[in-house]
Amino acid sequence: MEIVSLNPAFEPIFWKHVNQDIPHYFFFAFDWKNNKDETDTLLAITGRRIDGMMLVYKKSHKTASGTFRSGRSRTASPKGA
Repeated sequence: MEIVSLNPAFEPIFWKHVNQDIPHYFFFAFDWKNNKDETDTLLAITGRRIDGMMLVYKKSHKTASGTFRSGRSRTASPKGA
């Protein structure tokens, strides 16, 4: 899994994911269309599948959506730490 910023190259898989549950992903879709200058959208992806997304509005307000696995892999402590 890798974390990438949403950009035009990832837009097809973003829309495929968002269209599965538009009410749940409303702000992701709205901000990608209307607030790109104020919003960063991060994707947790494995291959061509989105495992999770994070919306960072004005560098401070965060909204996340995804599986436990996608969040756990980014927050787990390294072995021996």
